[in-house]
Amino acid sequence: MQKVKLPPPELQDENFHRDPLLRERERKKEIIERQHQISQEQQQQQQQRNNQSVPIKSQPVPQNPTPKLPPPQQQPPPQSKQDPAFVTPKSPSKIIDHGPDLDDFDDSFLFSDDIPDEAQLTNPTPAIPEQSSSTSTSVSTMFVSAKGANLLQQSPNSPNINLPQFDPKFVSPNIRRTVDPTKSVPVKRADLTSNNTSTNTSNHLKGGTAGGGRSFSPLHGGVSGKRVGMPQGAIQSKRLHVDNNIPLVDTAGPFNEVPDEYNPADSLVSLTTTKILVIGAGGLGCEILKNLALTGFKDIHVIDMDTIELSNLNRQFLFRPQDIGKSKAEVASRAILERIDDPNLKITPYFGKIQDKPREYYRQFSVVISGLDSIEARRWINATLMELVDEDTLIPLIDGGTEGLRGQSRVILPTISSCFECSLDLLSPKVTYPVCTIANTPRLPEHCIEWANQLQWARHFPDRKFDADDPDDVEWMYQTAKSRAEEFNIQGVTKQLTLGVVKNIIPAIASTNAVIAASCCNEAFKFITNSNPLLNNYMMYSGDESIFTYTYPYAKKDNCPVCGNLPKWIKAEKWWTLDQFIEELSSKQEVQMTRPSLTTSSRYLYLSNPQELEKLTRTNLSKKLKDLLIPGEEIVITDPKLPISLKVLVELVGSEVDPEFNK
Repeated sequence: MQKVKLPPPELQDENFHRDPLLRERERKKEIIERQHQISQEQQQQQQQRNNQSVPIKSQPVPQNPTPKLPPPQQQPPPQSKQDPAFVTPKSPSKIIDHGPDLDDFDDSFLFSDDIPDEAQLTNPTPAIPEQSSSTSTSVSTMFVSAKGANLLQQSPNSPNINLPQFDPKFVSPNIRRTVDPTKSVPVKRADLTSNNTSTNTSNHLKGGTAGGGRSFSPLHGGVSGKRVGMPQGAIQSKRLHVDNNIPLVDTAGPFNEVPDEYNPADSLVSLTTTKILVIGAGGLGCEILKNLALTGFKDIHVIDMDTIELSNLNRQFLFRPQDIGKSKAEVASRAILERIDDPNLKITPYFGKIQDKPREYYRQFSVVISGLDSIEARRWINATLMELVDEDTLIPLIDGGTEGLRGQSRVILPTISSCFECSLDLLSPKVTYPVCTIANTPRLPEHCIEWANQLQWARHFPDRKFDADDPDDVEWMYQTAKSRAEEFNIQGVTKQLTLGVVKNIIPAIASTNAVIAASCCNEAFKFITNSNPLLNNYMMYSGDESIFTYTYPYAKKDNCPVCGNLPKWIKAEKWWTLDQFIEELSSKQEVQMTRPSLTTSSRYLYLSNPQELEKLTRTNLSKKLKDLLIPGEEIVITDPKLPISLKVLVELVGSEVDPEFNK
């Protein structure tokens, strides 16, 4: 007789492979609905009995007051054959039958606001008296932690259990503004009893999308919106009016324990009426436009200043050879509308720079997605959206970027999370070559190519620019650089390297663009529909040796010139002149200013624009920095291309004499 090994009993369960979190939520929802149905049936039966019974006039029925329930500590346990009730702080009026014991069950589904605060454990609040209700149960309401509820479940009849109780409406001062998707944000919850039937309609973003920001509709079911408090000490923003009004967390979500709080119909309306802006229609922008249109967004705007080149066609799939020389934004919009048969879809292109539009133009959008390869443009839109923040407008910036097989996406909530300027020092520095090395002693193939590009092209063709899409121009540049390399016995000059150096080409791969674009569009969808928590807040992707992603919260910087309020300390040599200080300042990765102007509270140090003021302040460039500054004086640095101002405090170090002079 052949023995057959049966699988374990738990594997035979059809729900074994389902997510325990979803199974537990579904089970709780079924129990709550069943209890609500039983409660309604009991009310109907009681009403029928009251209608059938007619009191005798000679014997009036005395109206006795409702007997008071004993305090929670003296309340006897329920006389039921079922397992003890499990009380969750999420819905204190709901007594949920937990079924089998869950001691060995993974409690990762428990929410973060189920765990009491440290101050509450040391100073427990007194027991909250049970509220009167027509459908009251025999079990008292207790506000305990999830761990304490498990302990109460194991020993329901023990009177000696000392469980710390706490107020479920309490909000800890250490609030996490963006949390793990499996956790809930600690919130001040509205009263969920039957007496609370008012609806909070004072949402500061309930206006239409034309006012900038998202349109919200009042919540259903008599439950007001959730509002997260923020400690004043954690605010690093210049705009304090946002401290107590955070629109991004004043929303309802589908994955909580408040019945009927999330209305999918409202999310569909927001999806079809929201205006969304895409900046850049290149390799990443083509993927983003396609994803947004297929996701269901109906009103999309796109801006790009570039025209289509031959080298774009290998990865920017919306373009064809006959489109070379045309606007990327216009061709991409037309290609999407031709391929997607949707009469309600509207894509508005704009051929030009983002700086050409007034700032109020960006106020109409609910989300801005950046697919730019220009650091300057990304800094500009980041600072612009930061300046637009007020009590009615908070527009998130979803920034994506790729380089070869690596990429990143991030969600920037102006004044709340770290901005693009906070992470400026993470960017790879731009490669530059000294002119003296290029002209006299080249050592690398890149030196030879730069020599041909910067020095020889202007000498031979002073009337026209180099065209990287012209085969004759590329061949001339390659042959000139190759002859220079042969003269100095340098190997490695190729036509591909020549194009890469001359055009400063960043390698781009279609698969990486698809991954990062999907992440950006997913965050936009979550933000508009409130279907899930947003990314917190930086996701990096690497696909060179293996597929690897990592998400972490990038912290704000106190001395950020955009979202911070503290000055940045910079060390300077005592012998430096103002000109040397400006040159050193411009080369710093966290500054990256090309034409800075420097002023103090007492004088103008140097103004790069306009030309008349530049002439008046030019004499200060040759003066020593220590002679121009008062100790402890703050320098304000601006750049005409960026809508930001950098506050700097200078620490003078070293000798007052140039070390090269002593040699």
